[in-house]
Amino acid sequence: MRMAGPRKRRFAPLAGIQGKMVAVFLLLTLLSMQIIGLGLLGRLRQFQIRADEQSLRTIAAGMVEAAHGLLGPTPGWSPVFSLLDNRAQQLPGYEVLLLDARRRVLWPPQAVKGQAPFHLSALGLSAVRRGGGTVCAAPASPAARVWCAQPVLDQANRLVGYLLVSKSAVEIYKAIAEIQRILLGWTLVALIVSGVLSWVLARTLTGPIEALTRRAREMASGDFTGRMPVQSLDEVGQLATVFNHLAKRLQLTLDEIRSEQRRAAAILDNMTDGILALDAQGRVLLCNPRAADMLGLDAANALGQAAAAVVPAELATTLASAVTEGNTPPPVTVRAAAHALQAHVAPLTDAASVRGSVVVLQDVTAREQLEHMRKEFVANVSHELRTPVTTIKLYAESLLEWGLDEPESARSKIEVIAAETDRMAGLIHDLLLLSQMDHRPVLRDRQPVDMADLCRTVAANLAERSHHKGVALEVRSAAAVGRVSGDRDRLVQVLTNLVINAIDFTPPGGSVTVAATPAEPGGVLVQVADTGVGIDPEDLPRIFDRFYRVDPSRNRALGGSGLGLAIAREIVEAHGGRIWAESRPGAGTQVSVVLPLASEDGEATTVG
Repeated sequence: MRMAGPRKRRFAPLAGIQGKMVAVFLLLTLLSMQIIGLGLLGRLRQFQIRADEQSLRTIAAGMVEAAHGLLGPTPGWSPVFSLLDNRAQQLPGYEVLLLDARRRVLWPPQAVKGQAPFHLSALGLSAVRRGGGTVCAAPASPAARVWCAQPVLDQANRLVGYLLVSKSAVEIYKAIAEIQRILLGWTLVALIVSGVLSWVLARTLTGPIEALTRRAREMASGDFTGRMPVQSLDEVGQLATVFNHLAKRLQLTLDEIRSEQRRAAAILDNMTDGILALDAQGRVLLCNPRAADMLGLDAANALGQAAAAVVPAELATTLASAVTEGNTPPPVTVRAAAHALQAHVAPLTDAASVRGSVVVLQDVTAREQLEHMRKEFVANVSHELRTPVTTIKLYAESLLEWGLDEPESARSKIEVIAAETDRMAGLIHDLLLLSQMDHRPVLRDRQPVDMADLCRTVAANLAERSHHKGVALEVRSAAAVGRVSGDRDRLVQVLTNLVINAIDFTPPGGSVTVAATPAEPGGVLVQVADTGVGIDPEDLPRIFDRFYRVDPSRNRALGGSGLGLAIAREIVEAHGGRIWAESRPGAGTQVSVVLPLASEDGEATTVG
């Protein structure tokens, strides 16, 4: 029912410009024909009446002149009556009336007998009393006549009567009515021709306008590819030209806007900071993926929600204050979804009011972790250095006070001092090596290295250590393992650290296996497996961190500093390889290293 109104208005004859133009042309044509018809008919009627009046005047003047010659000093009307009888017979269709000076009817005889002519009306008599003239009764009626009155003078030029001559005007009005019917017919013909011509003319004007309207609707729906044909150089053609230029400019502008939107969206999506935009009511207008990740939200579902539902309570309070007061609050540190976030809030204001706010979220979790790692590193280094320094100091003081006189006791103390000095020197060496890896390239001399031979060399170097611990050390390698492009000394250091850890954490009677096999695609897999105590699952991801030890007391007792696996990871990654560990408590540990094979020119290939 609601669509009936617009459809009716749309298809109504006068709803469009074309219908209005046709209606205006038809009204102008009808009005023009009516004005012309009325003027023409009026002029025709007046012309015909004047022509009849002139004819009546001529007739009346001739009769009056003839009657003047028949009247003597004493009026005698008989000769005049005879004259009028003869003239009346000669003028069929005309009527003659003779009045005396007192305006009493003298002739024709039937009027004298009191039988007034049927056309003698009060209007006619009043015209006679006014001195004569043209008098018409009601148009197109049987009594419509044209009158002419002339005074009758005797030979002494005295007024003795009036002569009235009349003629019926009905024929005049019949002719005018016929002409009016003819004009009406031609008016209808003119209206039809005018309607057709006006429709054609309106169509030539409204056709381009309708085309422009269609193109405007297409543009409103987002299609800017079409163009208007320019068929003339008039105003419509100029409008089509301007419209095409406008469509082209709009297309370029929208393309630029879309490009800017895509660029802005790409920037927002790839920012390391989270961005939230809120309106004046605190509803979320924009949430980039980083902000959603920081807050543990779905970015699409967050849109339109209140800020209190998506941000921590302390940040929501700050946002409300920024919108209410319109000022920029200091940064706020909050925690959300296991992240430590620093929020910077800025209100969006115009000249009159606050329109919303923008929140920039920075993840300071890594900063806190880095600060924690720094403090832990300093504590670990201090602890690792303090223990041997303290031991050396105690044994040195003991030697100074009592040990010099007892050679055996002094020797044992010196051996402890030497061992602690070696341990401290090793720790310092590892720290310096890690520092060098952080600031300079790890690899110094890259050359093809046979990993099977390298495994056998390392196992031979550590055979005495494993034998002394009571652990069996075995080397297994495929027939053709392949060569890797690397620094042989660094690779020896990696494998040595892995084998030493395996031997140290394997109880007597256990075994350590070193295996080298080809890896797919295009690499060498080296695995060091032991049957030792194993590693708990919660500790396994962190064993390659610096100074991280699964069991600090046991590790320290074995002389470890927690840097060996960290150094191994740095060296392996510098070679383009990967290192990882697999372990179960009580079931041993297996550390795997994948290194890329050397290409024909000596460079390493990429390991997938």
